[in-house]
Amino acid sequence: MLPVGKEQVRKPKTPERRVYDMAVIGGGINGAAIAADAAGRGLSVFLCEKNDVASGTSSASSKLIHGGLRYLEFFDLKLVRESLRERKILLQRAPHLVYPLSFIMPDNPQCHSPWLIRMGLFLYDFLANDKQLPSSKRINLAELPIPSHLKKQTKGFRYADCWGDDARLVIANLQLAKRYGANITTHTELVEAVREGSYWLLRFNNAEEIRAKVLINATGAWVDKVNERILPTNKLLSNLRLVKGSHIVIKRFYEGDHAFILQNDDGRVVFVIPFQKDKVIIGTTDVMYEGSLESVSIDAEEIGYLKKSVEMYFDIEITPDSILWSYSGIRALYDSIPGKKPGKMSRDYFIQLQEIDNLPLITVYGGKLTTHRCLAETVLKKLKKYYPEMSESWTKNAILPGGETGSYQQYFTQCQTVFPWVPLSMLKRLVQTYGSNIHAVLGNAKSIDELGICFGLDLYEAEVNYLLKYEWAKTAEDIIWRRTKLGLYLIKDEVEELKRYIPEAFHI
Repeated sequence: MLPVGKEQVRKPKTPERRVYDMAVIGGGINGAAIAADAAGRGLSVFLCEKNDVASGTSSASSKLIHGGLRYLEFFDLKLVRESLRERKILLQRAPHLVYPLSFIMPDNPQCHSPWLIRMGLFLYDFLANDKQLPSSKRINLAELPIPSHLKKQTKGFRYADCWGDDARLVIANLQLAKRYGANITTHTELVEAVREGSYWLLRFNNAEEIRAKVLINATGAWVDKVNERILPTNKLLSNLRLVKGSHIVIKRFYEGDHAFILQNDDGRVVFVIPFQKDKVIIGTTDVMYEGSLESVSIDAEEIGYLKKSVEMYFDIEITPDSILWSYSGIRALYDSIPGKKPGKMSRDYFIQLQEIDNLPLITVYGGKLTTHRCLAETVLKKLKKYYPEMSESWTKNAILPGGETGSYQQYFTQCQTVFPWVPLSMLKRLVQTYGSNIHAVLGNAKSIDELGICFGLDLYEAEVNYLLKYEWAKTAEDIIWRRTKLGLYLIKDEVEELKRYIPEAFHI
């Protein structure tokens, strides 16, 4: 089984007759964090997700753990301060999934004067108060020790933020919730929620039923659609704004592990972020969305926007053949002012507590990947009166499963000693993906051959088995795009072999 970790495990409640203290609908980062926090406080928790966990926006972000430098322009100091605090906490909770990243911002006086950027970065450093990361500084881009293909910009700034694996942070939170007794089920969709005595009676598409004292709607972009099945019409809010953010992935065109933040003429910024071993993510766009939530993809106008932004700064050309992958997510933002441009809408979260026939319903709007832990704390704080015996907040110092590594570099060196037979590139991927759970992935194997079938690159049967058993993976897509990003490297025949293996071995 998975290692328990350093923190003391509280004895979870055992649900009786499918009755729970809390039911969480939605297996994205917010739902996962709420389930983990609640279960760790001694509540019995049920969480369901209608697709795969992290299958929505929680795996389609820019993958940054950051304060949000641009939010300072809108004087959203509360959000920036809170995000920077959570960034500091996450560096400790998940050192294998979250790590520092250096950003270079070339000057663009047509967008913002350098002195204004300098003032913003000074405030950013002050609000962060984080000695783990270096302070920002003015730099001469022409003196960079590595070529970057920058066109004409000669001055700029360097500052530090963090990168984080969004989908794997969801998995880690769910593993933490399960460690404390939460019941987590995927491919299970809520179809009805009605009152039965002092409980919510919840019915699902697989004909199952459960009862819960409190219902949490943390379904992201689907939040209003789910509430339509629960709430009377006059109780529905109309302040949800759906905003699409899209990214493209291309081959890395510069040396080094730093990112770029590019100022655009429209007042927005576009990130160029190192990804995997040889690629970059370019994004994001910010457009209002009214299409289907079940099939979200980048459009030609968004590709043109990202292409133009990058080519304005770099001496490269992005062609259709350059784009190796693209992905899009829908941000479910709460904003009471109609007509506001997407870029000016707050990324802060809004937690609504309603009582429907005296039954509590929490609806979660907005939120960022970075702030998932404190969002969960806010939800539990609002529910304190319904659980008077619930213990206090505890997640700030709780290491996420896999994070029992301490210093990443020291742990990687230890793993080289423990697993000398694992190729270095494969070992690096496994440590960055699973952290201290690498021992559960590799099991008792003493050689590559003992890992079983190789499906391509360095994906072996042992890893696939682990993902199916411990990480709720059901399909090849779950494995190669959310649990790992090996879909960028595996060829069609290798993916087909993986697809054949899963049902044959596990009857899924």
